[in-house]
Amino acid sequence: GTPGSVTGSGTANYHARWTASTTLGNGMIQDNNSTVSINATPNSSYRLAVTGSSLSAILAENAPTSIGKPAIYASNQSNTSGSNYTEANSANSVYGLALNGGSYHFGVFGTRSDDPFGPSAGVIGTCDYTLGTTSWGALGYQNSSQTEFGGFFNGKLALKSGNFYTSFSSGTQAANILYTLPTAQGAANSTLVNDGAGVLSWGAGSGVNTFTSSNQTTTSTSGTNVTNLSFSIPANETWSFEFNIQNGCDGTGGVKWDITFPAGATMRAVAVGMLTPTGPTASDVMTTSGTQTTGFNTFVTTNGWTRITGSITTVGTSGTVRLQFASVTGGETSTVYDHSYMTARKN
Repeated sequence: GTPGSVTGSGTANYHARWTASTTLGNGMIQDNNSTVSINATPNSSYRLAVTGSSLSAILAENAPTSIGKPAIYASNQSNTSGSNYTEANSANSVYGLALNGGSYHFGVFGTRSDDPFGPSAGVIGTCDYTLGTTSWGALGYQNSSQTEFGGFFNGKLALKSGNFYTSFSSGTQAANILYTLPTAQGAANSTLVNDGAGVLSWGAGSGVNTFTSSNQTTTSTSGTNVTNLSFSIPANETWSFEFNIQNGCDGTGGVKWDITFPAGATMRAVAVGMLTPTGPTASDVMTTSGTQTTGFNTFVTTNGWTRITGSITTVGTSGTVRLQFASVTGGETSTVYDHSYMTARKN
């Protein structure tokens, strides 16, 4: 048949679209010869502006027959350096903004298909686009064995603080290693303890070394805790310990010692110390919590010493092992001198 005439009118800078079979009108695309927009007002800050309204703004799909063909390729080739980590002061190839602060808003969302293929990830970042095997990090990662990870990193992992950072890296491994962290905060001065299968818990650690920083005195016949000469011990563990104490007494009664420890624990220790300036020495076996030894340093001196060694095993109850001292004769002053020291370790 005879072609119909084309009618219609439009607005400057709008691309035309067929509003009917023979009628042209405004389309969604605007082009002001500087910027282009789709369903949006041209924005002088963006060469192309797209507003999705109630739809996704852009869908990009491809199914290339060879690798290295992304659905979208973005490259920022500016030679101008940025000044910080904000969008306005850095050079970005892709920028994502979660605006208005609603729940589950994400600046960038990446995921992978839940299939049996790997390695693959929702998002990956590398330090060299030509050598992706140097240092890289992936989010939403599945390896070739179909094990899934929230984050997977090849190279060092660093935490930045001011102008410095703390870095973690793995050593050369012959097998995978899995650690399970504790479910609660540990007590002061506690350390992570491995059960041998990678399950970590808070414990007192495997060793304690400490010493007295000043002189300490008592005139009491009841046990007084020696400052700093103590250690925490978890339940169901065996520890060895040694106390080396420089001590003295201003009377002839001398100094006596005891060790307190958690209920239910068993301990065997021996105290060896001086009786006179030139000898002989005395010894006493210690097995009961709070039970005092015989007197040591039964002469007026500041140059005596006592050494206590032993081991302790806890059963069901954790607690603290403490060294105590007392005067054999009430009113006489017994002294533990500074730099007396203790060592303890888990067996």
